[in-house]
Amino acid sequence: MLWWWNRAPLHRRWAGTVNTLSNPDRRGRRHGGSGLLVTLSVVVAFFIDLAPLPASLDLIRPDLTLLVLLFWSTRTYSPANVGTSWFAGLFKDIAMLTPLGLHAGVYCLGSWGGLMLRRRLEQLPLATEMVLVFVLLVLTFALQWSVGHLIDDRPLVEAELLSPLLGTLLWPLVRVLLAPLEQRLLPSSASD
Repeated sequence: MLWWWNRAPLHRRWAGTVNTLSNPDRRGRRHGGSGLLVTLSVVVAFFIDLAPLPASLDLIRPDLTLLVLLFWSTRTYSPANVGTSWFAGLFKDIAMLTPLGLHAGVYCLGSWGGLMLRRRLEQLPLATEMVLVFVLLVLTFALQWSVGHLIDDRPLVEAELLSPLLGTLLWPLVRVLLAPLEQRLLPSSASD
């Protein structure tokens, strides 16, 4: 038990948490619907990722689900978190018949990186933001490829290295498409 815990009177120990838990607006979220918008955008990205493409284009396809999860994890008023990424990754593992937990771990790493860079990404210009997104996409690609290589000895095809680059180039489009949804998540005092 922490030394300062016993020193504070009981009404002060719980004063901040009771108000925040009983009033969701103090946490910066509106009542209902906010999780639905995030879930809907992740599901749409998920189905776009599952759309069939020719083999040559499938090698360089960026992971749109990861980009959408990264977008939501970098937004202040978003209900998306690492748990959201974990479940989205498990669904993608099941749908793509990859080892269970491969995409889930990669998506968790990407969301965690987005959460760690949240404040910086809000203050940086788009070009610098794209560099940070590129670094995150390269790290997640390297993790995904190395685990896939350990499991089934999959060789690296050079064209696959274009996937993080194309994902970085798609980042501004993802921001533009999801910005209206982000505005709906803002509390009424922050959107004025």
